[in-house]
Amino acid sequence: QVPGVVADGLQQRVELLTQFRRSGLSQRDFVQSHGLGLSTLPQWLRAERLAGVVALGHEVVRRARESGVGVALEGRG
Repeated sequence: QVPGVVADGLQQRVELLTQFRRSGLSQRDFVQSHGLGLSTLPQWLRAERLAGVVALGHEVVRRARESGVGVALEGRG
């Protein structure tokens, strides 16, 4: 995997997770309004929990790069 691509994907995921938390929407409503698959958001949330990361913006991306959890958060396409 190309490091920049993983970081970009991770940053986008962090931003979407942050938007989800702030939205007040159900998981189903959020994925439908953002064009995501129904299982995508639950998978991301689970990967985040397993990695011990909370989506707090760019700091998460930096810490994920440093600790190597970017691969765990990148998930399976």
